[in-house]
Amino acid sequence: QQRNKWFPSTQTLLSTIKSPTHRGGAKYQIKTVVLVNQLLLFHTKFTKTFVPEATVNDAYIERGGDATASPATLMAKYIGLPVDVCTTFLALYTTPSHDRGKAGYAVTKQLKDKRVLHILVMYLLAHGRGMKVASIETLCDDLRIGVKEAGSLYRMAGCKVKKGKGGSTSVSLSVPLVFPPTGKRAARK
Repeated sequence: QQRNKWFPSTQTLLSTIKSPTHRGGAKYQIKTVVLVNQLLLFHTKFTKTFVPEATVNDAYIERGGDATASPATLMAKYIGLPVDVCTTFLALYTTPSHDRGKAGYAVTKQLKDKRVLHILVMYLLAHGRGMKVASIETLCDDLRIGVKEAGSLYRMAGCKVKKGKGGSTSVSLSVPLVFPPTGKRAARK
């Protein structure tokens, strides 16, 4: 059931990709959109600071689940991702932990920011070689973050963020990269 979930931002993006027979790198774009959608699925399940490890219970077995399934397989089924993808995301964006005697995964602020930044950058890459996004509002809704926060993260990644006349926020990445100033000197200016 969960595997077929497509977020509005990725649905819209998929509809803008030209035919795979077109020479514009459509296959790469499709793969990137699928990855962004998988990251969004993972992101929506890991909103708390601690997520308990998925375990086998009677209801799972009654529905035909495998009683000998590994914790990684159970977590992948819970999120709705392929096992390899889920295992990679758990390694990248969580820390194995224990809370009140339960094994699970801790999500620190730094790991959450890393995950959100990866989603934002992959979304930008999914728009093709031009690396321009006309509006990030739908993606921000899917991520459940503010446009201002997303804009700040995009700037930290070296992107240019512009507020349009209609209220939409656009993002582009061009060379040379321009990063925001850091440190005490930047605060004084």
